[in-house]
Amino acid sequence: MALTQQGRNREALRIAQELLRNQPDNPHYLSLVRELKMQTHWTMLPLYPMQRWGWGGAAAVSVAGIIGVRALGQGRAGAVSERSRLHLARVCHLQLGMALDPAQDDLKVKVE
Repeated sequence: MALTQQGRNREALRIAQELLRNQPDNPHYLSLVRELKMQTHWTMLPLYPMQRWGWGGAAAVSVAGIIGVRALGQGRAGAVSERSRLHLARVCHLQLGMALDPAQDDLKVKVE
């Protein structure tokens, strides 16, 4: 679908759900809705910049997060906890893993 290639997975999900409602016995629409539900689940939010804008978006969010954490840390001693640094590292790791994973094309929904 063109929408998934543009990173507009929520819009693609709405259209796929409507197609499935019109043809509930179509296995292709069912698998399409399942894939899109996985891609739009709330736990995928850290990967949203990567899905929407690709490598550039993920890099920009990561750099902004690093700068933000450093700025907060300079303001007050101990203002940024170890937990928030670990969370930022996890988000960066997820985004970079998605960017560098050669199998990421499998996550795109292809309509044949």
